[in-house]
Amino acid sequence: MNNIVNNLLSNASAKAEQNETFEGFPPLDKCSYNAEFRPMFYNTTKDGIPNQPVPIEPEMGRAIVRTDDNHILGIMKKRYAICNNQDLIVPVQEALEDTLPKGAMNNVKLIEKVADGGSVARFGYHFDGLGHEIRQLSGSGTQLNFMVRVVNSFGGQTAIRVQAGALDLICTNGMTSQKELGAQNWGHTAGFKP
Repeated sequence: MNNIVNNLLSNASAKAEQNETFEGFPPLDKCSYNAEFRPMFYNTTKDGIPNQPVPIEPEMGRAIVRTDDNHILGIMKKRYAICNNQDLIVPVQEALEDTLPKGAMNNVKLIEKVADGGSVARFGYHFDGLGHEIRQLSGSGTQLNFMVRVVNSFGGQTAIRVQAGALDLICTNGMTSQKELGAQNWGHTAGFKP
């Protein structure tokens, strides 16, 4: 199946070269927030009277907090590194601009989803200008379009993941299926640089 999808995308890419204009990628919206580490504290009492909050050592844990709404996204230890969504999408955009024909990027659609108040973010692009219709074994047609997706988390739920594949527009009611052609994962460690 990967060879079929690769051939279809190559054919669609050749067609897209005929239209060389590109106005730029849509900016992140739902996933445009940043996060930062903040210290954590615990309360103590002496003889039933509250004392000053005591700081928790960063080696034991730090809160990861959204800077726009102060929502706590996770609690991680010292080795964990935050990678903001904007820091991930820019290199993806640059790679796409360097490798895809400009006409393929016309009608590019930004797809964004967040979970747990932004603790998990999924965002990427679907390329209507880089696709091809194929016939299924049943004889009905289906449209395959190129897509790239990034998955990021701020509480250790997932690694940083960049996926490329085809989006199969199965049905006119909007149902789709994704076929992954390739993916790369990175851990949220201090050594990671997008």
